[in-house]
Amino acid sequence: MQIIWSYQGRRIISYEKLFNSYKVSEFNSPTRSTVPLLTYWRTPEQRVKEFSKVLGFELPRSVCLNFEYKVPVQCGRGPASQTDLMLISGEVCVAIEAKFTEPKYETVAQWLVKGKDIENRKKVLKGWLGLLSPELKETDVADLTYQLIHRAASACYPKAKSHHLVYQVFDVNSAQKEEYLCDLQILRGLVSPDRLSIHLVECSIRRTSLQKCLERRWDEGERFFHEPVLCGLKNGELIDVELKNTSTIK
Repeated sequence: MQIIWSYQGRRIISYEKLFNSYKVSEFNSPTRSTVPLLTYWRTPEQRVKEFSKVLGFELPRSVCLNFEYKVPVQCGRGPASQTDLMLISGEVCVAIEAKFTEPKYETVAQWLVKGKDIENRKKVLKGWLGLLSPELKETDVADLTYQLIHRAASACYPKAKSHHLVYQVFDVNSAQKEEYLCDLQILRGLVSPDRLSIHLVECSIRRTSLQKCLERRWDEGERFFHEPVLCGLKNGELIDVELKNTSTIK
């Protein structure tokens, strides 16, 4: 199997070189979802086979792993959506959003009224909804998180026959898992399965003594751990990640 690596659309030569593409600040916290995500994809051949099996798509010879994959707004003005990882393999596109310790993001309704140019925000939202389904309206998605909407829209953006949105959640408790599932189930009711398959992939984590130490110091108020986090990631010394369960939202 040929693994092709890229970061924000720029080709890179290996997993080891991937770390040099991120801003150093991305690794300041040992609890960022970047830590388990990059740890999981450290063995790409194994992980691609896992994903292809649980999501049910065929595996061609070449797989492109696009980290921080940018999709521009389709209407109005605004920043691109940056998907944590876009896996593209033949006619299959899988948008992977990693979740670890971050709190729930703002809803569409909350996002729309922020800032001065509400009309522009409505145009931006309309553009995302257009990628999902031409029938969708602002009121349909008002209570969903805005990030979920533009990530789902990004999953539909690349030219492919099969599009998947995956929430890859790491070490979440039952309440967090239920919250994610609830949002994904609402989205499922709004977007045709022929347009987008939706999944929640649950991963368990075993923390090393180094990771436990860094998390404890973070909780005590220390900051800027990019050096030990980066070193630990490169050497595989922070956590072990294992795929636990997969839920396909129907």
